[in-house]
Parts: sequence; structure tokens; C-alpha cells
Amino acid sequence: MASIRKRGDTYTITAYMGYDEQGRQRKKTTTYRPPDGVTDGKAEKLARQYAAVWEEKIRGYVALDENRTFAELEKWYYETVAPSVLKPQTLKNYRGEIERHVMPVLEREKLKNITPPMLDSLFADLLRNGNVETHYRLKDKSLLDGYNRQALADKAGIEKSTLYNLMRGSTRRETAEKLAAAMGMPLDRLSPSLFHGHKNAQKS
Repeated sequence: MASIRKRGDTYTITAYMGYDEQGRQRKKTTTYRPPDGVTDGKAEKLARQYAAVWEEKIRGYVALDENRTFAELEKWYYETVAPSVLKPQTLKNYRGEIERHVMPVLEREKLKNITPPMLDSLFADLLRNGNVETHYRLKDKSLLDGYNRQALADKAGIEKSTLYNLMRGSTRRETAEKLAAAMGMPLDRLSPSLFHGHKNAQKS
């Protein structure tokens, strides 16, 4: 059974998946954020329900046969795991980019045959063809301490959920610019103090 630990407004869920060939314990971790306004008891109950479903799905991932193809892995992930961890539009966008840029190269490759040089070559090709864009990740979540999240999102003209997604991941330049401006930090001048920039694949 997965372990659940409350951390602030979220729950950290860890599933233990046995041991690898070197005797090291395998584990997977995810974070669950209960809906706003629920009681602590209800939040814990929802977290446990989420953990049970997530653990069952993630165990299927660990059990994947390395002789399966990348296409089989992609199909399994986007039909089994992604619907519970990604919003519908995000899932659609991610899968579209994978099928457009990655599947033509790796679709028929078995998982055991995919090597770091193959991935390096794929990414280099994306760079050469201009299929990348700069995404931005907060350098330190504490930079948002002291801000009312809803008020900051409103001032920036973005959804509150977009702000929370940025705290857990990255965002595009347009959103980063809006947030920086709302915080009085023009992106082009002050982004080194607020954001890391990195390259992500984008649609053609």
C-alpha cells in the first residue's frame, strides 16, 4: 500500500515497487492536491482514493516488458495513466506533440533498445528544425511567498490553476511574462532572478 504524507495543502504519495537488480528499493512518488474548501477529513479520504488508483496504474508501468515497443508504452501511458494526472487539454497537447515529433523516430523501437545517444539525436534534430521553444520554470517557489495566489493570478490575467501548475512545472514565455509583470519584474531584464529558461519541443 502506498504511503501518504500531508505537506501543507498537498499530500505526497509514495508507492514502493520492490527492489531492482542491485538490491535498491524502487519507488514512485506523486503529489495530490485536494479541491479547495473540503474538510481535512474529506481531503485525506480523497487523497487515499487517489493513491489507490494511482498505485494500481503505476504498478502496471513498472511491470512493462522491456520488449514492448515505444508505441505500446505511449498508448498505455496516455490511455491508462495520463487521464488521472493530466487535464484533458494538456493530455491532448502532449500526446499530439509526442505523435508528431517522437513517434516517427521511436514508434517501432523496443524499450530495451532505446539508448541515450538515440534520444540525444532526436533532440538535436528538433533543435535543427526549429521545433523547440523556451519554457520557464520558477527558480524557487518561495519567490511567491507573501502573495495571495488568486490576487496574483487575477493581476497577471491567468488562471489560478495555471499558477499552481507553474509552481509544479514550467510554462511558456507568454505566461512567464504576465506573471513577471504582475510581480513588478520585467521578464527580459529580471528573469535570471525569477525563472530558469529551458528548451521544450513545440508544435510545427
